[in-house]
Amino acid sequence: ELEDKKVKNDEHFKTLKSIKDTKSSPFYKDTKVLSCSHVLMKNGQSVAIPFKAPPAPQDVKARRSSETYSVSKDMFKVRSNVHAGMIKKPLEKYHPNAHRSRLPSPTAVMPYKNSSSIVIGDRASED
Repeated sequence: ELEDKKVKNDEHFKTLKSIKDTKSSPFYKDTKVLSCSHVLMKNGQSVAIPFKAPPAPQDVKARRSSETYSVSKDMFKVRSNVHAGMIKKPLEKYHPNAHRSRLPSPTAVMPYKNSSSIVIGDRASED
């Protein structure tokens, strides 16, 4: 394993040297400068061109949306029966027809089980 790493490292330096030899100015072709990609001459000045930076790792959290749930989920969620007369109401975004601003809706009284409004017998005499 150590030998493999040495071989790979040697191959890497050979490729770097071949790139440097092809791109560098003639004065720097046979040097052992491997701290930069290649060396150019501009207006009589030596300019070292750096290696390309490796790509920055992508942060998964940065790409994630700040919205925790969809608009349709928010619109069609099951809401508790809130009205203007309640003491504690959940906060919501402003909406002119919000349920929390409405008056309480009248509740329908359900009749008892097995009870009937039909009276059998004489209606004239109520006892």
